[in-house]
Amino acid sequence: MRYFYSIARFVPDPANGECINLGILAGSDESRDWSMRTLESRKRASAIDTHDVLPEVVGQLARLEARVLRFMVAQDDTPLLNPEEVSLRWLRQLVHDYGNVLQLSEPLPVIADSAEDAIDALWAQLVFEPATKELRYLRKTSAKAVFRYALTHRGIPATNVAESVRIRGRDHSSTMDFVIHNGMASDLTHCWSFQLPGKRALLEEIKAWAWTIHDIREHGGMTVGAGEDDLSIPSEVPIHVVYVPPTETNDATLDEALSAFQELRVTATSMRDFDSIVANIEPPVT
Repeated sequence: MRYFYSIARFVPDPANGECINLGILAGSDESRDWSMRTLESRKRASAIDTHDVLPEVVGQLARLEARVLRFMVAQDDTPLLNPEEVSLRWLRQLVHDYGNVLQLSEPLPVIADSAEDAIDALWAQLVFEPATKELRYLRKTSAKAVFRYALTHRGIPATNVAESVRIRGRDHSSTMDFVIHNGMASDLTHCWSFQLPGKRALLEEIKAWAWTIHDIREHGGMTVGAGEDDLSIPSEVPIHVVYVPPTETNDATLDEALSAFQELRVTATSMRDFDSIVANIEPPVT
């Protein structure tokens, strides 16, 4: 998948051009997946800060990181109201706006599976921080970004896709990340991350979600708030899971979840297997 990245540079004296790369901002409009990472140690930047302007630059970077984080959190199950835009257009505007002691480079393309992966691939080459950074985990937003890109690749119109939809069976309800529809629900997809800490809590959340899927398999169901009218969900509707694979080779939580998905006739695919994700997407019924 193609992402764009920009380097955040500290230029304490623009007249002589000496600079230190402080971070990388990367993302994609197609997947709506964005991330920003900055240096933890600023000793090298402090060494050239002859005008004592680094604290202001650090504050500006923190505000940019917070904006990116709010944008990404708004795509999870507890969305914020009207997060500020984060897009390639916004990034290019930043390049124009930040032309003094904080500068951002013109966005360049990079191929990666996620915004975090793009930054990982570029970090050692462009930022030169010692390899002591904390272990980073991919959230489910990375899997959602891959699935959005797969929808575009499959040619599914945005008008036929609803996100973060409440679904209910006869006795249980839950949230579904994606519902493909055209008068009725023709495909349901939900995303999980098996990289985050707290595997016991994750498994309990999956089990609660599975009760709703079992209910729909037995009795069918309805969406709640997917548009002007609720959509019916047939009991045999294709249901998919796209997941962020764990960092460990053998993960008991993933094994247990995959067993539950299989019993419910839910097709589970790693976000790394893009071709299978595309092949699994059911076009809207006509």
